[in-house]
Amino acid sequence: MLEVLRTSLKQVGVKIDTLLSKGAFYWLAGGAAWGLDSITDFCFDRYLEVKKEESSEKDYHLIRWFHKLFDLYLNHLRSFERVRETGLASQKLSLRLVGTTPDDPVALRALSLSYGRLGDLSVIEGSRREARDYYEKSLELDEKLVSHAPDDLQALRDLSVSYQSMGNLSKVEGSLKEAREYYEKSLIIEEKRVTCTPDDPVALHDLSVSYDRLGALSVAEGSNNEARDYYEKSLELDEKRVLRTPGDLVALRDLSISYGRLGNLWESEGSRNKAWEYYEKTFKMFKDLVSCAPDDLRALDDLSVAFGHLGDFLKAEGFRKEAREYYERCHEITSSMASRTPDDLAALRALSASYDQLGALSESEGSRNEAREHYKKALEIREQLVSRTPGDLVALRDVSVSYDNLGSLSKVEGSRNEARKYYEKALEIHEQRVSRTPKNLQALRDVSVSYNNLGSLLKAEGSRKEAREYYEKSLEISLRITTQTPDDVVALRDVSFSYNNLGDLSKAEGSFKEAREYYEKSLDLDKNLVSRTPDDLRALHDLSISYDRLGDLLVAEGFPKKARGCIEQSLETREQIVSRTSDDLLALRALSVSYDRLGALTESEGSCREARKYHEQSLDIAKKLVARTPDDLDTLRALSVFYNNLGDLSRAEDSYEESREYYGKALEGFTKIVSRTPDDPQALRDLSVSYNNLGVLSSAEGFRNEAREHIGKSLEIAENLVSRTPDDLQTLRDLSVFCNNLGTLSFAEGSLNEARKFYEQSIEIQEPRVSRMPDNLGALNDLSRSYDRLAELSTAEGDYEQAKKYEEKAQEINARIAVLTQKDSNVSHS
Repeated sequence: MLEVLRTSLKQVGVKIDTLLSKGAFYWLAGGAAWGLDSITDFCFDRYLEVKKEESSEKDYHLIRWFHKLFDLYLNHLRSFERVRETGLASQKLSLRLVGTTPDDPVALRALSLSYGRLGDLSVIEGSRREARDYYEKSLELDEKLVSHAPDDLQALRDLSVSYQSMGNLSKVEGSLKEAREYYEKSLIIEEKRVTCTPDDPVALHDLSVSYDRLGALSVAEGSNNEARDYYEKSLELDEKRVLRTPGDLVALRDLSISYGRLGNLWESEGSRNKAWEYYEKTFKMFKDLVSCAPDDLRALDDLSVAFGHLGDFLKAEGFRKEAREYYERCHEITSSMASRTPDDLAALRALSASYDQLGALSESEGSRNEAREHYKKALEIREQLVSRTPGDLVALRDVSVSYDNLGSLSKVEGSRNEARKYYEKALEIHEQRVSRTPKNLQALRDVSVSYNNLGSLLKAEGSRKEAREYYEKSLEISLRITTQTPDDVVALRDVSFSYNNLGDLSKAEGSFKEAREYYEKSLDLDKNLVSRTPDDLRALHDLSISYDRLGDLLVAEGFPKKARGCIEQSLETREQIVSRTSDDLLALRALSVSYDRLGALTESEGSCREARKYHEQSLDIAKKLVARTPDDLDTLRALSVFYNNLGDLSRAEDSYEESREYYGKALEGFTKIVSRTPDDPQALRDLSVSYNNLGVLSSAEGFRNEAREHIGKSLEIAENLVSRTPDDLQTLRDLSVFCNNLGTLSFAEGSLNEARKFYEQSIEIQEPRVSRMPDNLGALNDLSRSYDRLAELSTAEGDYEQAKKYEEKAQEINARIAVLTQKDSNVSHS
């Protein structure tokens, strides 16, 4: 009977060996004869029996099975409870073997692999200290095995993997120098292996991976030329493998990924045509792979990623219609995969990501209802994933991303209460992740970003004190991260971003000295980042924005010459970017804005001819961009804004006919945008300002009926917007300006009662603004001018006593403005 049982167990063991050798996609596709959980339960039953016996060959079988199960559950099924169970079981069995046969290389290797796997799990869970402990134990064992058998290629490969794991962990922690040391040790081993076995495809693959890791590290360090050298070496190896074994789908996949990496590098440098060449190669190869293996889920997944990436590229170029086609193909594949393998968490995650891409595209097109539907579908899937794998920190983070997307959309729509709820939910998740993994720098950074989001929302609502608290919390976290990872470019960039946010807030409050301190700190950081990563276009872009902010502040303070220096530095930086990325839509648009900004500054200095030159340069760029991407609303908006600015300039020069022509073109552009995005508050505001400009011009020309019609339309739009977002300070200001303009028009027509009604309505709007922003110079100036208008009106009515009261109120406000201005008047400028 016992012999029969042993035979039966042996047959089951053979069956399990066969099933576990089939790989992940056999299990993910469904229809497996034996369930994976059933196999795992059987293995644990055997584990409990084996533990009662002395160490034997059975231990090795079980360890091998547990390793296989661990990989399936971790990388594909994301069942973390099972992952830890199988990982700890293999560790205990391996420790028992090593305790019995301490010099047995097979037992030592089994233990090393167990430690390595538990380290991988700890990384995913965000427990980096625990991960380091496991990886160091694995590394110690691998080094011991290599010291005993220095020519053992398997031992060398295991040691290389340990070095790479330590390098990956160090990189995630921001210790790039330490990461490089580990990666270079791994590279030395892989080069040795290839020298020993030049025809071994596994050795060639591993060497290619080493080059890739060093390439990615070089990108993180900002050394793009060095990264390119590594990526090209990896590509050369992959091409060699494909030439030797053209039917090897794994080699073909690796080659296509290498093309993609080089494409990403060229794109980051702004060489978009070159990037597109590589993207087309990788895309074609993924399509070929799917045609060769139409049921291979990994090939389908790769193809969906390629569709999504090409969509991202085209969207950034402004080709939204083409981008949508690629996104929809990506979505089609991910939907098919999720329906074929409903238990595959990775497939569901990919589907949620495709909803996100479609949502972001719809939002950029102004189709906000459609965007909301996509974002909510993504959230629904992600919440489902969290319910199935509550311990998965990646799944939790995905949910927070959905909340952030919905929060940002609600904010743009003016639904600030709803936006706050989403942002607070995202923050709650990030804080939960930090409480579980306090050393996880990504989780800390996410908390910092959430604080920034809430700060920006509160600033827009006029709750500046509360906004400052959030901004300062965000800055505190970013600074803490930089103390742990002083070479982390992303962390330093976050600090610069926080300084800018605090500078914007201080400027809005009228605290110019404080604003300048923040802006200068940000500028110093951005200069430092550019000096460290001169090939990083994003760093250059950030630097140009810092110059812009400081320049705008100096203009507000009344220092146009010093402001010009900053704005010209920004322009020079953007010209440098465009010289390297001549086809980059965003870079060209930023350059056009710099020309426009210089035009506005020159105009304020009274040099209208020079100002016109700058405005026309910005207009020329915008026209070309609209010709290239006629469906891109952002580019059309920029063009319309530039027409408005030229209209302002022509009006200042009393060239009314020319001004009307420019204002008419601006109105045409804004009307077109509103027709496509009728619920977009920004588009509606642009349209109202455009009508107002035409109204003011008509009034100056003496066409008062036409002026009243145009300004009346502005007022109607503004009242609609205020009814939707009653706490929006910018919209409230617009409404007060339009009321004042109608009041001035009525005054000129002799309709004094009507003029008073509009002026008083304007003050009724402005006084709450000032109470919410008592130190805001712009709000104070607006209110002062309104009281001046009422004083003029009362004088015209012969009510001199009332006129005097209004004048006193205006003087009182002006005295307050003088005190605020004096606070910064004695500050020296560098």
